Amino acid sequence: MNFYKKFNIVPKDIVTFTGAGGKTSLIFKLANELKSIGKVLITTTTKMYIPDMEMYENLILQNTSSNLSKGKNNNIDILAKDINFETNKIIGVDEAFLKKHIQNYDYILIEGDGASRKLIKSWNESEPVIPVCSTKVIGIINIDALNKPVSEFIHRTELFCKEFSCKETDVINIETMLKYSNSQDFFKLYSGKRYVFINGVENLIGFETALHIATNLKFEVVIGSIFKDEAYKYKRIAAVILASGFSKRMGKNKSKILYKKETLLENILNKVQNIDFKYSLVVVRNENIENLNQNKYKNFNFILNNNPEKGQSQSVVLGVEYLKEANVDGYMFFPCDQPFLKKESILKLIYYFMKRDKITMPSIKNKFFSPVIFPKRYSEQLLSLTGDRGGKSIIMSEKKKIKVKFNEFLEFHDIDSVKDLDILKKVEGENNGNYSC
Repeated sequence: MNFYKKFNIVPKDIVTFTGAGGKTSLIFKLANELKSIGKVLITTTTKMYIPDMEMYENLILQNTSSNLSKGKNNNIDILAKDINFETNKIIGVDEAFLKKHIQNYDYILIEGDGASRKLIKSWNESEPVIPVCSTKVIGIINIDALNKPVSEFIHRTELFCKEFSCKETDVINIETMLKYSNSQDFFKLYSGKRYVFINGVENLIGFETALHIATNLKFEVVIGSIFKDEAYKYKRIAAVILASGFSKRMGKNKSKILYKKETLLENILNKVQNIDFKYSLVVVRNENIENLNQNKYKNFNFILNNNPEKGQSQSVVLGVEYLKEANVDGYMFFPCDQPFLKKESILKLIYYFMKRDKITMPSIKNKFFSPVIFPKRYSEQLLSLTGDRGGKSIIMSEKKKIKVKFNEFLEFHDIDSVKDLDILKKVEGENNGNYSC
């Protein structure tokens, strides 16, 4: 996994790292990737634990004329002012000394603050220390801190509690994590290229938390786990619910069919509403939203399809047209008639899309189903669709697509005919009306 590509690190970049919960690990992860394509210098503007000899080639000290030690990792050098053997830390160099060495290296990686190995840190007035020559700053957030005690997992708890209105006896909840993530503290007064790396994302629960944080951030975001050797750029996805069909095979308006005391349209609206999409749209006919409590779904944009006779493609076109100027990276198209679709499955599809950036769909025994995610680069093809096949023609012509494997056919079953109503009744009966989707 090439982490450096996710942060667009290029030759002669000077990258400063701030935050906590994987900062030093990320620096050495990047250094070990970059050493194969150039010479890497690692340093700090504050203090940093002395790396093991296996992690560097030369340790260069400002206060001596020769290297303190020779390491075993070619093409990675450490630059420091001095060493404090009592704390086992190297002391950071000043910017003037750093500039003398920059020309000898292809990549410069700088630790801009310390966190005493805690998962979250709060900064005093003098931190972080970001050199003016920095071309990028990467702030690190670790979601492992969520639901952990403030008193044990935060560096400078008093400052943190004062800024984010919490107590040392509290646990770090998602609201506090959001406030912290959205603060400008990672970057201080730096106004150049800024990234946030959300670390510790190792399962779907963690991925959902990362989505919640990333959707609300103003900076470029990379999500992943250093432990799992996984990193991928956060992509802004628009959910587009297609609910303007005539339900010809059903013989009645299926979007209004009741399942567990809610309509099929309400069923999918509720699922999408509980996932952090950048935009959420519903393409409908007027009659499909009669009696719908739109205040409950105020985060959705309702788009009227005045030409539903043109087929499902018309709904796709209307959704893409609406989003043409929006800042999105992909479109996730949902039918309104999959009552058994699980939230976890939606998250799984989004996860694979973010990792691979290709058309992404559920697959069971080599058959593909909805919902499907299209990267934005397919916009023009989607806008040119006609007829009742939706995006199937694009999917069939595309060789490089992601088929995410699932096991349950029922989960992706469409309620298309009167016969399918028996399935609804059977499932609801088996679960006493409490079937959890």
